[in-house]
Amino acid sequence: MKTTKILVFLLYLLTTTSAYALTTVSCSPPKGLRNYVENGKFIQGSDGYSGIHPKFIFDPDNPKKLLTLFSASKGFGKTHNDDAQTAYIIKHDERQLTAIEVQPLEVWTYSLFPNDKIAYFSRHSSSFGGAHGTTFYSKCSFSGKL
Repeated sequence: MKTTKILVFLLYLLTTTSAYALTTVSCSPPKGLRNYVENGKFIQGSDGYSGIHPKFIFDPDNPKKLLTLFSASKGFGKTHNDDAQTAYIIKHDERQLTAIEVQPLEVWTYSLFPNDKIAYFSRHSSSFGGAHGTTFYSKCSFSGKL
């Protein structure tokens, strides 16, 4: 799996002919809070992905898309997709980049803040038998400018 991600990343780099450098964002394992409804009851608890480091790649030649890379996790419920995914950028300025990724059973939002070196992620789904929402944060390093 890890080899596949590296190959996808290298292929992406090789096929990009930009005069501008790609920006790579590497983050610590996400931690946060989970909220969900089970049998009509609202439940809240801590959540996170241990042992993974989300990565994001921004290409100035493709300013409407953000490449997202997560790895498999042994966390609660369904894991984030292990393959490279495309999120669509809905806000982008020098302080913030926010994108949405739509998957078959859930929607993810990502907000990257280069000045503060932090990212917030959220997941909304109904794949666990009821409404489910999770908000995560990660400390991040940014190689390049968004």
